Amino acid sequence: NFSVVVDDVEDLHPLFWKTYEQGEPYGLVNRKNIQKYARMGDLKPDTAVGVNPCAEATLEDGEPCNLQEIALPNLLNEEEFVEAARLMHRWGKRVTTETYHQAKCDAVVKRNRRIGTGITGCLQSELFNPDTLDRVYAAIQKENREYSKALNIPESIRTTVIKPSGTISKVMDCYEGVHPAYSRHIIQRVRFAGNDPLLPLLREAGHYMEPTVRFDGTLDHNTQVVDFYVAAPENAPVADENWTTWKQLDVVKMAQKHWADQAVSVTVYYKREEIEQLKGWLTENLKYLKTISFLCHSEHGFKQAPKEKITREQYEKLSAKIKPINIDNAGDGDLQSSLECEGGVCPVK
Repeated sequence: NFSVVVDDVEDLHPLFWKTYEQGEPYGLVNRKNIQKYARMGDLKPDTAVGVNPCAEATLEDGEPCNLQEIALPNLLNEEEFVEAARLMHRWGKRVTTETYHQAKCDAVVKRNRRIGTGITGCLQSELFNPDTLDRVYAAIQKENREYSKALNIPESIRTTVIKPSGTISKVMDCYEGVHPAYSRHIIQRVRFAGNDPLLPLLREAGHYMEPTVRFDGTLDHNTQVVDFYVAAPENAPVADENWTTWKQLDVVKMAQKHWADQAVSVTVYYKREEIEQLKGWLTENLKYLKTISFLCHSEHGFKQAPKEKITREQYEKLSAKIKPINIDNAGDGDLQSSLECEGGVCPVK
């Protein structure tokens, strides 16, 4: 989540590139493009001065995110995509009619009516193509005009994003946003609060877990890291096989041009030997982007990395130990209560 605001690579300090050599480089935020364009190439000024931590929502000071998401692989055809997008836009518009308790937030929401309808599972769907995205985006703009008029409120100045979409994409059984699979077989690590009632059930089901290892090597027993074992489908795009750094970057440019009038949040995987080529690519193409971030695909030095490549043999051996989670052993209802958001407010864990 560390990024540099810049619209010309030549303005970057030489030490900026050291972060690429270290494996977790700083991201880039092109504020000039954010304020000048909707989708790239569509001149439409924005009052945004920054972005949310994941950098898909372009925001004014005091302005909150307003995000929804559509899983493209779960749609049958373009007609369903149009209808889902239209209804998602309506939902987001209704959110802007609520009263925000802080006057500054309420004022900016009512003025901008900013909505972020996102798409995920992009690389798994034939609907993710420039022509379809253009047609669905046009349908959203039509709905923006007509529904705003019906509600007697200003039109939304921005309407679409692409999120990094970790958890929601997993729930909807698809890849995150515009990302390919990290590798064919991986350990996916998820952090849980140390008192989460799911932990005993996961331990009983055979999942390996351990306390979080801090940067100084000490252990944080209040946060447990749990291993899950994941295999990509045989025909899926995979970052270290058939979906190179340059193909990932082409996808980001396409999505920023044909879908996101806010921004595309993405972490592009690269290899250390590609850093010099990557500098050249950014020099030529930063003018087509609003935000972007990177991560060295391997040898990044992270303990308990969220994703770790393993072999098919390791995957099969580890997966063989996993049993279904026994919800009946949840006890006196603590698990059920932990999953609910009583009164519309979800508990902080």
